[in-house]
Amino acid sequence: SMADDGNAPGGTNNSNSNRESSAVGSVKRKSLFISRDYSKGLGVRFDRTYPPQLYGLISEDEWWKTIDKINDIFEDAEKVCAATVAETVFGCLTCYVFRCFTRSHYEKKLFELNEFLDERNMEVFSFASLRVMDPMHRGLRVLEIMYLSEEETPEYAV
Repeated sequence: SMADDGNAPGGTNNSNSNRESSAVGSVKRKSLFISRDYSKGLGVRFDRTYPPQLYGLISEDEWWKTIDKINDIFEDAEKVCAATVAETVFGCLTCYVFRCFTRSHYEKKLFELNEFLDERNMEVFSFASLRVMDPMHRGLRVLEIMYLSEEETPEYAV
């Protein structure tokens, strides 16, 4: 169970853990879980400490490029600006009917995150038989990096 990801708001525990994760069907895969970083508040932000489990698989520079971009996307998604205020006001005035025709700023940022993760998985992580999963799958509590076995390695990694 993932009841405790090792971090509480305001806490300083930056532990990254290696746990078994149940995947498709009865196949078990190992995953590395990167904890949330609450040092700058409650916004979605993941610990940028280089996990020792990745030594020899992914360079520290590639790790920091990835985790910093993920954190930047969430920071931008959560910013309050004139456009997001107008989006909220317009939503209230139209009983959110306009949402049937357009995506919110936050939804656009989640789409950008998915595109970025697909790109990084293809260009970097797949060559180490790893896959960075969308943090929405874990309720934004942790960032999961799944270890892929040889037969599960995507075609683009060949």
